[in-house]
Amino acid sequence: MGSERSDEVVRTTKLGWHILWTPTGLGNNSVKAIELWNLLRESDKNSDVYFPTYKDVSEEGKSVLVPIFLNYVFVRCRHHDGLEDLIRERSGIRMAFLKPVGMEYPFELTVEEMDELKENAEVMVADMVDSVTSGFAAGDTVQLRSTPGIIGKILYFLPPTRAMIETKMFNEMHPVQVKMSDLTRLY
Repeated sequence: MGSERSDEVVRTTKLGWHILWTPTGLGNNSVKAIELWNLLRESDKNSDVYFPTYKDVSEEGKSVLVPIFLNYVFVRCRHHDGLEDLIRERSGIRMAFLKPVGMEYPFELTVEEMDELKENAEVMVADMVDSVTSGFAAGDTVQLRSTPGIIGKILYFLPPTRAMIETKMFNEMHPVQVKMSDLTRLY
């Protein structure tokens, strides 16, 4: 005689792309997205996580991953009752699947919609880089708005929001990382 478990899966949908929302966002903590992916992979090897990011540099000069969609993660999995609780319990990530108003089950994106979303995310980052660097080129002489006494030449760009300039400090030339928004082009 088989016993019924209260935590047994009540409903399983087909493998599809879903949107997970977290009120705090994952921020720069891509480790949480990896934990989520590993957790989903335990239950279904066909699961996948899409957490689009771009590289930026923190004020301390460290490389960080910045999410494009701050509070959203896209997951390809078989949704079932209890999955959200399992994610919260096992990973500590407070998340919920987006559901259409009045619907019991989460919204599902088609493969075509996900492909379009991924393509648009790449275009967003490229456009952001273009808009930040427009009007500037490597070799331009620039001045910092925040510190007008600092003048230098752009060595190269650090997409999407920074550049490396070379400026004279302490009677020597030094590379300095600066925000593009702080630059004024002199010539």
